[in-house]
Formats: sequence, structure tokens, C-alpha cells
Amino acid sequence: MEFLDWLTTEFTLLVSVVKAFLDAPGVQALKWLLGLAALGYAIRVVIPTWRILALSLYRDLPWSLSRSFGDLLKLDLMSLSREKWYRGARVRVEWELLRPRPEPPPRHLALPRRDIGEVAAQAKRRYQQAVDQYRAELLEWKTRLAAHLSRFSRGDGGDVVVEVDDVSQIYARSDEIRNYFGVLATDRSAERHGADRFISRVQIKRGFVAPLHLVAGLLAECEDDWAPVIEDYGDQVAQPLPSTGAGPAATFADRESELKLQRLQTFLFDCWLLWGPSIPMCTCEAWHGGRPILQFGFGDENNSLSLVFDRPVAREELQRYFASDDVHGVTLAVKVTGVVGTLQWGPSISPSEVSLAQQSICDPDEDRLTLHVDELPLLAAGDLAEGSARYYSAYLWSMFVICREDFEPLFSEQTWRGVLPFFEHANIAEEQTMATLKHQLVVKTLTTVQGLLRELPRLHLRFVCAIDESCCGSTLLCPPPADASIRDLMQQVIDTEPAFADLRANGGLSARLALERGLWRDGEYSSCHLPDLIGRYYDYIASRREDDSSAETAPADAPNAAREERQPA
Repeated sequence: MEFLDWLTTEFTLLVSVVKAFLDAPGVQALKWLLGLAALGYAIRVVIPTWRILALSLYRDLPWSLSRSFGDLLKLDLMSLSREKWYRGARVRVEWELLRPRPEPPPRHLALPRRDIGEVAAQAKRRYQQAVDQYRAELLEWKTRLAAHLSRFSRGDGGDVVVEVDDVSQIYARSDEIRNYFGVLATDRSAERHGADRFISRVQIKRGFVAPLHLVAGLLAECEDDWAPVIEDYGDQVAQPLPSTGAGPAATFADRESELKLQRLQTFLFDCWLLWGPSIPMCTCEAWHGGRPILQFGFGDENNSLSLVFDRPVAREELQRYFASDDVHGVTLAVKVTGVVGTLQWGPSISPSEVSLAQQSICDPDEDRLTLHVDELPLLAAGDLAEGSARYYSAYLWSMFVICREDFEPLFSEQTWRGVLPFFEHANIAEEQTMATLKHQLVVKTLTTVQGLLRELPRLHLRFVCAIDESCCGSTLLCPPPADASIRDLMQQVIDTEPAFADLRANGGLSARLALERGLWRDGEYSSCHLPDLIGRYYDYIASRREDDSSAETAPADAPNAAREERQPA
């Protein structure tokens, strides 16, 4: 007992000494500093990760902070490494961007459908079935997400791969992906691992690759503001065509016939640009230098990404690659599988790494996404159904220029007003369909051309390029077979079809139609320089939009003041 009393007394004395030490003013300050340091460290670990989750996944939801905090807690709490938490948040976001959370059925589905004689009880059962299916899909989604994060947590630092079925799943989430890049770009954390690209690799099960480059369309260029395009259409048809000479030769025909040409040209040009056509890759200097970049899409050319190679790929290698799919016929697009790459914001690529003809890929105004790969994709195989699923649509098109009698362009300034495109939406991944629609395009084009030449007796038209012929003086990267280009087919139809006899040599209209494929005006109207021509048109539309905005914000008495300034003294 004496020993225990002694031990208690000594322990009490020791505690009192320690307490006195901790209560000393200097030590109190040290305790606060240590507490603040611990809090600061926790904030540095948590806040950047929490911010990425909240702003990338829930930016438009009122509960974004609470839901993202829940996602934060689901990360590996034992890994207090700031870098690993940050990477984990990015892996989490990138997975959901490409494999979005299932959406619950809208509540209005619980309303009875009168068209099938449904009563309220039946409607509620149907709605409940939809809710049950949603819950099952959500549970499966959460299970797959947990497995994905678990693989990342157990990983050894290797690639994290997100699997998607096709490119359309990426394209459909392009706005959310760009927002994610913006969240990273405005993040002050030092551990960004590249704010302009995914840290996850993306594996795409199937898609189509083509030696084409998509030009930006009017839908993307104008967004919701179509007023300048419509106003320009009105201005164009309201003004007479430029003079073509002196006296009776000053016009192509009477005003009504010229008006028909103007309306047709303006509509065809704008409609051709609506979603954006593709131009063929060529071997001329406009395509020299930089990285090899192909079109990689699914379903349609407008549903595509730029496939960028991170290693040099020789021209001959690309030509052999596209020629190797001839077992399925000669097509513009080939089906591929198992494409693995890294998503990146296109404008972050240096313009010096992109050819002149494809500069739009790194244009911030176009805001494109790119997929960076190391190797050429595998050509797709599969069972009968999968092997036969070759559908990739794009415009087949050809282009003419409205000319004077000397076959010089009628428009020397706003050159887009003088181009006359003809086009046909076709499946460019299947030979028979593409050949049929190419012939349909040829007949349609010649019918319209012949009609215009007949109605406007001083009109001259010149063929300048097509999706399978650049007319820049060089050969395409993947040219069509001999005598199978759109221009060749037009000449064959003219020579064989009686309906187009007037367009044959020595025919009544042949002198006013030029179908030569050679270099003309240094390739100004060749397909390789169409991005320049279209870019000037977009600049013109943008200037009209700015003028309209200035007019709306100008003071009400500004026109009167300007008019007074022009009055003679």
C-alpha cells in the first residue's frame, strides 16, 4: 500500500509539472501554431480534391458541395498523400465524364397514357418499373466505379484505362470535358499532371478512321446567332451580280435568271457548311510538317475527333494502312477497334506541330478535342454482324466556280460568293453504297450545271475540287482508283448519257464548262486551301455580328449626328 501511495503521489506530481509546462504562455502559442499547421495541411490535401469533384461533376446542382464531399470520403482515406488524393479525384471525374451516372426516369411518366387506355394505377406500376430499372442500373454503375477506383488505389502507378464503346460517347460529353479542363486550368494546386489532358487512358472499342480533315461548320460557328447569316443571304440576293464586261455582255442573263443563280449559290454554300464538310488529306506543302492527324469518328463525320500521333508516321505507312482494307472495297473510311489514347484539348497543341491545312485543330475559337495515340489502330474484324456494321456518313461533294467569259472568277474579293458546291450525304465506309451515291451526286450536279448554262447564256463554270480530288497540283494521300473520281465520273456520264449531249466536246454548252483537273490560279480554290476561303467567310460573318452589336448599343441620336456631319457646309 505504501508503494502504491508513493506511485500515485509521484504520478500526480509529474502530471502537475507537465500541465504547468503546457499552460505556460509560450507553450500555448506553440500549441496553436501546431494546430494551425495541422489544419493547413488538411486543407491543402482536401480542398483541391474537393474542388475538382464539385466543379467537374456537379457544377449546375444546388447540392454540389455535399455530393462531392461524399465522393471525397469514398476515396482511399488511408492515403493521406496529397498527390494521390488529387490523382484519385481526377481518375474519379474522368471515369464519370466518359461513363455518366444513369439518369432517373422523369416523374411525368407516372401520368396515365390515354392513347393506350391506361388508368392511374397502371401508369404508377409502369413508372415504378422504370424506377426499379434505374436503381438497378445505378447500383451496377456504382459497383463498376468502386472497382475502377479500387484498381487505381492498388495500382503501381501504371496507366489507368477507361473503356468506352465508341467515339460518340466522348463527343456527347465534349462540353463537360472542356469544363473539366477549365477547372484544372484555374486550379492553384501544383500537382496538376497536365491541365489540358486526361491522366487516364481511354480505350475505344470501335470507330472509323479516314484520311480527312473536318472543317468547322456553321452550326458551331454561329451557335444560336443566325441573324448575320440570314441577313447576308438577303443582301446577296438583293444586289445584282458584278459586271462581267461591257454592253450586253455585262450580265449573264436577265435579272430573274441571275437571281435564281444567286439564291441557289448562297443556299448551297451555307447548307454545305452547315455541319461542316471534310476535305481530303493531300501530299502538297499545305499538309507537310507537324504530326500526322487523321479523322476518327463514329456514325458521322461531325461526330468525330482528331486522331493525333505522338510518333512520326511516314506517308507511305499511312498509304499502306488505308490500302490494306481493300478486302471490303475502296472506301474513304476504314473500321478500327481497340483504339487506346489520351484525350487532350486541341488548342493546347502548338501550331508549329500541325500542318497548314489543319490549323483549325489548335484554334481556341473552335475548341476541339483530340485523341493522342502511339500506333495506328487495328483494323476491325469480329463476327458477321460486327464485321458488316460499316456505317460512317459524310458529305460527298464537288465544287465549281462561277466565272466570266475568260474563265476568271466573277468575285475577286469575297471569293466564297462565287463557289458553287454540290453534295450528297453518303456512307463512306461501304463501297457499294458510296459508289451508288457518288453516281447520284454526279447526275444531280450535271443536271443542275446544264440547266444553269442553258438559262444564263453568258455564264461559265469551272470545276475546282472535290472530296476525292484536290486540284492543287499534287496527289492525294489516298487517291481514288483510276477513273473513279467524281470528276472522272462526270466526264464518263457526259460521254455516255444522251441527256448531257450538250456538255460533250463540240456540244452547245461545252465551251462554257471547264472540267480540267490541273492546277488553277495557284490552287486558290483547291480543297487544300478551302479552310482559308471558309475562314474568310466566317470572319466576314463575325464582323457583321459585331456591327449589329455596335448598332444596338449606339445612342439613339447617333444616326442623326452622323447625318449632320455629312451635310455640306
